[in-house]
Amino acid sequence: RLEAQHVHLHATKASLSSIPTSGFATVTAELSKFRGQTIKLGFRFDSVDSGINTGEGVYIDDIAVDTTCGGGVTSGIPTLWGVWSQSPSEAYAVGLSGTILTLNGTSWQQVSGPGSQRDYFAVHGVGETLALVGTDGSIVMTDGVSQVPVVSPTGAALRDVHSADGDVWWAVGAAGTVLRGQGASWGVMDLGAAAVTAGLWGVYAVSTTDVYVVGDAGTVLHFDGTVWAALPVPATAATSDLRAVFVDEGGIGAGVVDR
Repeated sequence: RLEAQHVHLHATKASLSSIPTSGFATVTAELSKFRGQTIKLGFRFDSVDSGINTGEGVYIDDIAVDTTCGGGVTSGIPTLWGVWSQSPSEAYAVGLSGTILTLNGTSWQQVSGPGSQRDYFAVHGVGETLALVGTDGSIVMTDGVSQVPVVSPTGAALRDVHSADGDVWWAVGAAGTVLRGQGASWGVMDLGAAAVTAGLWGVYAVSTTDVYVVGDAGTVLHFDGTVWAALPVPATAATSDLRAVFVDEGGIGAGVVDR
């Protein structure tokens, strides 16, 4: 991940339709090549030459960073971070500003957002019950029609949610946060000796007594129904950030690595 990378947008006087301009001129920069990186946007003004420089100067107004899911369902759909599929013809996707999409057969429909200050990072369902988690500890339970916000026990961003049976739910997030919930009652789990401060990104519940969690710096945790334990990882993965976990039919947990 690149920290504090500077993006340079070059707008020249020659690109303006008239000088002085009759009003604000729109200037845009394509940022897609920086996807997945942390960047800083800055502004630097240089007249470059001595011609036509006696006016008031440059003003900046209405700076906006816009995002769409390019090449996806339809243009204009906000960024999506989580998806869950119940069948090839029934799926849900969630993302920026409370956005929720549903797949019904062969077409996607936007049923919620954008418009909320809440971002959804993950969605998972069992039967007709869905759980959505996101910013500031947000937890929402839904039957696909009505949404019921849950009083969250944490303000940490929640990155993933999972359930084996639709009754007991698990969510993980920033600063080593692990939640266990049933219906409207959710609580922070005590990880005991396995407690970590690393960001947690993925959770998979095989059952209520067999739960795997992965996160930053090669973190892999397992819950056996009684205690949490940190699992060893190969040396090559010890400094890698694990973004998701899945347990196959053989019971093997596999983390997806984001370097």
